[in-house]
Amino acid sequence: MACNAKTWGDYHLYTLTNERGTQVDISDLGATLVNFVVCDKDGQAVNIVLGYESPEAYLQGQAYIGGVVGPWANRIASGQFELNGKLIQLEQNEGSNHLHGAGAGLHNRRWQVQQISANRISLSTSVNAGEAGYPASISILVSYSLTDNNTLVIDYQAEPDGKTPVNLTHHAYFNLNGGVSGIAEHDVQINADMYFEIDQQSIPHNKCFVEDTPMDFRTLTRLSSRLVANDAQVKAVGGFDHCWCLTGSGMRRVAEVQCAETGLGLRMFTDQPGLQFYTGNTLAGQHGRDKVYRRYDGFCLEAQCYPNQVNMMNAEDCHYWPGKAYRQTTAYQIIVIQR
Repeated sequence: MACNAKTWGDYHLYTLTNERGTQVDISDLGATLVNFVVCDKDGQAVNIVLGYESPEAYLQGQAYIGGVVGPWANRIASGQFELNGKLIQLEQNEGSNHLHGAGAGLHNRRWQVQQISANRISLSTSVNAGEAGYPASISILVSYSLTDNNTLVIDYQAEPDGKTPVNLTHHAYFNLNGGVSGIAEHDVQINADMYFEIDQQSIPHNKCFVEDTPMDFRTLTRLSSRLVANDAQVKAVGGFDHCWCLTGSGMRRVAEVQCAETGLGLRMFTDQPGLQFYTGNTLAGQHGRDKVYRRYDGFCLEAQCYPNQVNMMNAEDCHYWPGKAYRQTTAYQIIVIQR
């Protein structure tokens, strides 16, 4: 059975469903997750992702809401890195940083639908060599699958025609109370003993232990107390916009967020080494589909390699070329908390 599709301005929305009544709407604009509607503890429908009303608002928005981001998600210092002994200069779109692919960004491209069914959709796009300074052309395929255990699985594939860094992720802003209020009363847990401190340009410069810092989310922790922590790293960005170094390897559970108000929990699984946890510190003023968003109205859990890894000792781990294709899988499972 094909999934439901409807016209959405100059684009389309494709609806995935499962036997639990969950509905996921994906657009061919940016391969964007527009709606993620689940039932809460009382059986009421809750849309747990932020979004805009129209495609035009997504194209004009500045917060990457709901989109697939890349070819390089997160930041590269000065937009520069060395490749095969040559200095590569990428477009700089956040001060001196290269952020989320800059002008080659995937979040505002028209993607092509390759396969659709009632619970799965695959979309593709490509980046040409030279766009935003990228040294190779890259063919990209992203698939969303909605399982009957309420898990949204996102599979990423990228095949470049020459050597280039690739780092894809998803930029959904979640709010488990449906946006009725902010995320401060959410409880957060991240499986990580270490995180990266950031400098004034939000570039990681030092790997630190989370113990005895506001970055310690190894057990479920109410976010409100951490957002107001008297800590230089929290104050630097007005919340959290840091990368945690996840424990373990391979596909594993790495994080969980809970909301007592709706009884909803979000469990995250990934095969990536890093998790960027972002608390919507600069959301204020974005005109969402039902309100003007405020700071801390949504959070992002972005699985990826480390920000600026192209300039680290392990840079080669995030380089890809013909014969070495990029693969990544991340999944978000919705649960109802029994309390």
